[in-house]
Amino acid sequence: MDKSLQYIEMCEKAVEIQKTWTPSKGDWYALPNKKIEICLEDENPRTLTKNCLEISSDNSNVVNLTKRTWLPRQDQLIELSKLPGIRFSRNTLIFLEWANRKGPDDITPNKHRFDTLEKARLSYLMEFKFRKTWYNNTWYSMDNKPA
Repeated sequence: MDKSLQYIEMCEKAVEIQKTWTPSKGDWYALPNKKIEICLEDENPRTLTKNCLEISSDNSNVVNLTKRTWLPRQDQLIELSKLPGIRFSRNTLIFLEWANRKGPDDITPNKHRFDTLEKARLSYLMEFKFRKTWYNNTWYSMDNKPA
């Protein structure tokens, strides 16, 4: 599981993916101080996560807001990037073809741009589902290629 600062930043800025997250047991997330935690159980009935904000209260009726950034595991990224109606082996082949293609600098193949599979899978997902590419520490629309 990638817990690097760069992966946290990529996930924070991948708002399209963050919006889809419903916390469940085994999910990893980062707090604003970059501390990494894991969900030990499904969503607590006294805690609600909406748009990556944990909304909770204690017995004193004080409401607490805590920003949580979901750090998808590789299996979750594979599931999110599956193309409907296409077998796992074909989806894997499409990912490998993407990995061999040149990235946004038109020089470096995608497989050499990232040091973990989570970063590569997240970039692949963002490109295929949301037409965004990771370049210079931000997600750029592929319709407006960075200079």
